[in-house]
Amino acid sequence: MGLSGWPTVTDDDGSYAVGTVFNKALTDAILASIEADLFSSANPSVTAENIIDEVVAARGSMTDLDERMDVSINEDGTLKAQAGTAAKADVQGVVGQGNWVQNDIFIIWAKGDAVAPTSFTLTTVACAREASTKKVGAMSVKLTRSGSDGTLAQDVLNAGSMSAAGAYFKSRTFSFGCWVKTAVASHARLQLDDGVTTSETSYHTGGDTWEFLTTTHTLSASATKLTVLMESKNSNGDAYFSGCTVIPDENAVGITGWIPCPSIIGAIVFKYGNAVAVDTDLDRFSPHRACIIKDVRLCIITAPTDASLIVDINVYDGSAWQPAFTTKPKLLTTEVSSALFEPDGTYAYRCIEAGHANSNNDDILNYDVDQVGSSVGGSDLYTHLRMLQFIRPQESLLEADAV
Repeated sequence: MGLSGWPTVTDDDGSYAVGTVFNKALTDAILASIEADLFSSANPSVTAENIIDEVVAARGSMTDLDERMDVSINEDGTLKAQAGTAAKADVQGVVGQGNWVQNDIFIIWAKGDAVAPTSFTLTTVACAREASTKKVGAMSVKLTRSGSDGTLAQDVLNAGSMSAAGAYFKSRTFSFGCWVKTAVASHARLQLDDGVTTSETSYHTGGDTWEFLTTTHTLSASATKLTVLMESKNSNGDAYFSGCTVIPDENAVGITGWIPCPSIIGAIVFKYGNAVAVDTDLDRFSPHRACIIKDVRLCIITAPTDASLIVDINVYDGSAWQPAFTTKPKLLTTEVSSALFEPDGTYAYRCIEAGHANSNNDDILNYDVDQVGSSVGGSDLYTHLRMLQFIRPQESLLEADAV
């Protein structure tokens, strides 16, 4: 395609009397023709050179621009589907889903460091709280097989909950995953169990590095529960589990890493009105869901003088009250608001189980006043406990006594 508007030129026959006269009118016509095709009045600073350079740069490593565009754009201008790109329905199936596993990062151990973490049930294998080897959060759980296969399990929907409110989830798909580390091949894996059918992940390779094992499972139409299990099988050895995750996954998109279980920091306040005196078991609290003490702060209207006011926080283990603190929370003399005190006693005694079933073991805490000021004891004391508690997305489906 030539330049539009190019002036017509006739040649001279040699007589110098005919042909197009070369004058200003001719050069103006030539200029107008060039500008009409190569010049934009809307973008006067953009030259043909600019456009050529941009097109060549846009080719990238391809031989021409069309070849590069063909990678992602159809001939009609619509986008081509790309491998690994989630469809709208896939995203809708998982976005906004919270992890259904309570105590997913294994930080609540109300029964002790060598017993199942709170909200889990241990079968056969040994168990330990692990603060050094972990992938997410402050801790992991270590399972040790010694002769017999075993599991660590949690009912995310127990039989009562499934019967009462879980019918919607029957025949629907869930994804389950967890970070796992072991040096023993074919030893550690995960399982989802609905009471009728199960789905398992592959085994950890035994390479002693963290691997995210995952599987999807479609619940049976006759499902009676939904249980997640961490398995220690086949060979003796240690396996570490960190960031246990299960979510509804309608389109079986799957998960590639830990998704946090929602949590909240709440406060319990014990109020001691009027003049404070040394005393024990002044008030008690039992939570509906398991929690862990993060820190304690003391506030008072009339400060103690000549001596600190000291408070102790305790958890009942079934036979005695056990202190959560070695360095006890205290108000220094003349102080009306204390520093924050983090629990530094036995780890289990900063953890409180849910107050359910016919037991009060590890699910009640109380407070004592161990010391008051010597001249002025202090009056109107407030003991603030900040507690972390997990919020289960399926809470509305759980039966009243589910923990």
